[in-house]
Amino acid sequence: MGQARTGPQGLARGTQRLGSGPFRLPGGRNGDDLLRLPEGGSAARAEELRGQGEVLGVRAHLRRAEGRVLSERSPAGGAVRVQCPAKVNLFLEVTGKRKNGYHTLSTLFAKINIYDVLDFKFANGGKPILEIVDEFHACRLSAGPDNLVMRAAKAFYRSFRIGVGVHITLTKRIPMGAGLGGGSSDAAGTLLGLAQFFQIKLTAARKKKLHDLGVELGADVAFFLKDSPFCLATGIGDRLRPMKIPRSLPYMVLAWPGFPSPTGPVYKALAARRRPDILTRLSQLDKLVRRLKRGRPVDEWGGLLFNRLEQAELPVLADVAQARRIMEAAGVEGVRMSGSGSSVFGFVSSHAEGERIVRRLRVYPWKVFLTSCLG
Repeated sequence: MGQARTGPQGLARGTQRLGSGPFRLPGGRNGDDLLRLPEGGSAARAEELRGQGEVLGVRAHLRRAEGRVLSERSPAGGAVRVQCPAKVNLFLEVTGKRKNGYHTLSTLFAKINIYDVLDFKFANGGKPILEIVDEFHACRLSAGPDNLVMRAAKAFYRSFRIGVGVHITLTKRIPMGAGLGGGSSDAAGTLLGLAQFFQIKLTAARKKKLHDLGVELGADVAFFLKDSPFCLATGIGDRLRPMKIPRSLPYMVLAWPGFPSPTGPVYKALAARRRPDILTRLSQLDKLVRRLKRGRPVDEWGGLLFNRLEQAELPVLADVAQARRIMEAAGVEGVRMSGSGSSVFGFVSSHAEGERIVRRLRVYPWKVFLTSCLG
């Protein structure tokens, strides 16, 4: 249904290698100056492989420092670009709280056609370097060690014993603190992008390794590692079941009021719920899933969308509540807050209808998007 439908089915399909020809190192050197060993390999084994003429992507040569192999993996050519999609929660119920403070959920994730972009290219040194391009000019996002991209890159380097410098450029297009999972998606994109950059084949064991790294970085990262546009999630959001929907969902209007909504305070403000109420909502989720799987029209499932966190957010953030009311009055169906806010989304009958509503909403001081779910 038009250009808004295009895009990768998940991050794994959103990677692409740019350019052609041999990968060039600083000073005009090529990949021959780098060593690429199998996992668990050694310098002695590298000599043996070289003697036998076995080549792993590029011809193997050693770089040493104090007897230590600096690079286990090396890029074989070109740069890599990864598109990191945002998400919305079509349904979110908080089912409990663990002793470690994490809340347990039952949620339905959906990736949408709003992206951050990560670009990877070789750099001097043996560490990752991050540069941020902020297209909103409002992110105030640090490129320091606490950035999720840097944390993901360092975790990847430790896990796969990488000793090659990489320059990572993050182009930020997903609003921050909007409940759209931008940071988690960027972390997942970093893990997958580095695997692509260093041509590490993602076997089942290595996918499990990336999953474990992702969960350590954040609960939503695991979803963005999945090559699936829709997932049902339980636990803290890390127990995932991919879901197939046979029919493309309608176009989506999404409004961000222009300010972040920190996740922690929203969960803390959530009132206690009785178990029967939670079970009723989980039954509602089952009904929503059945109707989506049957390809039913939005007027048969829009009213089943739900977000428990609205009960804590809407009474204290008037702009979010106002955005929801105005979108409903404009004819948007199934209007809900995504995650812990502050963005609000809903569905429209056509692209033309979506454009009409977007024009109406742009009189308000919000960022408004006409987008769609992936898949």
